[in-house]
Amino acid sequence: MCQLRNNTGFTLLEVLVSLIILGISFGVLFETLSQSKRVSWKADETVQAARVAHNLLASPKFVRAALDSRGAEGTIKDEKDWHYSFEVSPLKLQDQNEQIVEIPGMLEIKLCISRAGHREQERFCLTRWYRE
Repeated sequence: MCQLRNNTGFTLLEVLVSLIILGISFGVLFETLSQSKRVSWKADETVQAARVAHNLLASPKFVRAALDSRGAEGTIKDEKDWHYSFEVSPLKLQDQNEQIVEIPGMLEIKLCISRAGHREQERFCLTRWYRE
């Protein structure tokens, strides 16, 4: 007579399916973690660029040189690998009738900060208004 055996283990197919599900889960988890790390790096760089730009604009010597020269670019002293460029133009605003009006005695400084060797789209720009 044939006796039936009671198999209590998993079949090979069940083990393979569970490994595939586990692999997909780990893949999604690692992608999420790596994406959050990239966002963190970008936020850190943005904060650092804002600090550098605000330090430049807080320097009366830099602002005076910017207003006198009306535009320039160069490297930032005491800041490794950071470059700046700025443009100075008369301040122009839109009035209620959507006409462009130049404000007498006011200038607009557009300061852009970037790291050495980074692409053009990775610039951080700030705009400030100053009296002449």
